[in-house]
Amino acid sequence: MLPQLGFKKSAEFVLKLSFHRRFSTQLILIQDGKIPENALSEKPCAEVEILSKEATQKIFLYDSGIIPALRVPYDEESITSLCRIDGKTINILGKSECTPIELVVAMTKKLHQSVIDSAITWAFVRLELRRLFEDEDKEGLEVAIVQSVQNRFTKSKIMSRGEEIGSIYFSAW
Repeated sequence: MLPQLGFKKSAEFVLKLSFHRRFSTQLILIQDGKIPENALSEKPCAEVEILSKEATQKIFLYDSGIIPALRVPYDEESITSLCRIDGKTINILGKSECTPIELVVAMTKKLHQSVIDSAITWAFVRLELRRLFEDEDKEGLEVAIVQSVQNRFTKSKIMSRGEEIGSIYFSAW
């Protein structure tokens, strides 16, 4: 996807994904900033910003109103059963077939439920990456809560094999 947006595959960049509200329908991806005619709202559900020395791109995601033909949930319990929590940090100890982002989201949710409050519904609201996830990141994956605003909004650091990959933000919903 990065080459199609004007970025070299090896470019150093920061990717920021921010969700502005819940949505349950397919999204429309817009690069040029024009609001699509079939969007349910003039405000985007989410946006992606990619920043590098070479270029900056902003992509907006709008709610289409089209119900997905297929939803494929993944088994969060099978992921979190492979993890160990130590203080405000969760590590994966086993191997999983899930994608790195599925692992990070499930691990972060489990960490919040265990460390902050299990009665709160936690939502993944923002992601900032220094680079794209790679399959090798799954081994040695670690998420640590580094900042909490009144136990309602958090920032967690994502690490793999000693390298900081980025941050994930969760909000009480």
